[in-house]
Amino acid sequence: MSVPAFAILISCLASATLADDFKTINGKEYKNATVFCVEPDGIVIKTKSGISKLYFSELPQEVQERFHPGSQWSAQPPAQANEEIGITQQQKLEEDQKREDEAPRNLEIEEQKQRAVLAKAESIRIPYIEFRDVTVREAVEFLAAQAHDRDPGGTGVVIGMSLNDTEPEGEPIPRLTLLLQDVTLFQAVIAVAQEIGLSVNVISFGLDIYCVHREFPGRVHCYEVSKPAP
Repeated sequence: MSVPAFAILISCLASATLADDFKTINGKEYKNATVFCVEPDGIVIKTKSGISKLYFSELPQEVQERFHPGSQWSAQPPAQANEEIGITQQQKLEEDQKREDEAPRNLEIEEQKQRAVLAKAESIRIPYIEFRDVTVREAVEFLAAQAHDRDPGGTGVVIGMSLNDTEPEGEPIPRLTLLLQDVTLFQAVIAVAQEIGLSVNVISFGLDIYCVHREFPGRVHCYEVSKPAP
């Protein structure tokens, strides 16, 4: 009676999970070892004291025939290796699923932080602002100081700039002259950005003044305000 191929395969993989004793032709013994990997020139075994590679040239003939490439055993990876690979893949799937499940919550937290930044920027009022031929960096530093001084909590609002004082082509960003009265910090930041064609984005830790593209001369305005949904 012939044994079905799948039964032979199951038996082969099952035996691979069992610990075995190996002895080289030089007499060195490896007790209770598990074959971890079969390579073209030998096998890699794992024992309680470590991992070792045994070359076919140092193993008895019967062991070579059992594990040598082309044998039925080596045609399949060790069951333990299969199991470890399966565990790694399962862990990755679980981590990916966890990130996917947490994405809506993380987005909600991000939006809450943005709304908090916007609320504070709109609660801080500045009675009078006068800029005369100043750089945008100087204006931002002044507004950041005003935000700190006029915030009852003393923390203010972070105002960042995702740009340098000059364009990539070396053309300086225009200086600005501006007069504002009784405005919120958010209105003041928008006014500064709008004056020289920049954009304002409300992010989780502050206000960001930036511009994706600018062209000089002509000052093509890319002004917009990105606010979190109410």
